[in-house]
Amino acid sequence: MASNDFLTFPTVIADATVVNQEDVLTPEDIDRICGPAADDRDFIRSTFDGLYFTAEDRAFLDAAWSHVDHLPGHKRALAISTLVLAAARNSRAAWIRPTPRRATTFARDFPCTGAASASWS
Repeated sequence: MASNDFLTFPTVIADATVVNQEDVLTPEDIDRICGPAADDRDFIRSTFDGLYFTAEDRAFLDAAWSHVDHLPGHKRALAISTLVLAAARNSRAAWIRPTPRRATTFARDFPCTGAASASWS
């Protein structure tokens, strides 16, 4: 399968949705991605401060990326696709409370659970 653009994320989305026929993100994967950061990265927080999203959303994305980097193959592509979709909707709520007007196909069956989701309500 070939998919290309000036950016790499269309290829990642195609890998997650077209090429991938078996891998899914488990509830444990989602809990880890939505949990505390695995490291102290702050690229999104510092680079996009005042430009995109709230400070809380930028911190969430940095924390999520600290876990996505360690996912194998199609799981990584699925996680990136889901984060791109949620970010495009400008809300982490897409992971938690999908609504009919939001395109949250990837996230619909994998809500964040535990203490992290309680702080987002």
